[in-house]
Amino acid sequence: MDHLMTECDKDSYSPKELASLYNFPNNVGEGQTIRILSLGAQFSQSDLPLFCEKFNIRPPTIKTVGEEPILPSSLQSYANYEANLDMQSFSCF
Repeated sequence: MDHLMTECDKDSYSPKELASLYNFPNNVGEGQTIRILSLGAQFSQSDLPLFCEKFNIRPPTIKTVGEEPILPSSLQSYANYEANLDMQSFSCF
């Protein structure tokens, strides 16, 4: 646990650093399908390839199904941030 506490002084972590800190096994999600339900949020199709390129990750194949419900504008940007984070996180595994 002390190892995690000393590492927490950083502002951010790369996907590989997070995987190392949590002892994630390598490539256990390869070839698997993940479904993410995003109620009203929209992820950025153009941001995900940039994220993957920055961290040397093979971009996943994304298939959007269905229509997004409409959120109040005061909540939309927060929901979109969460959807982008979900997509980025799952693309790392």
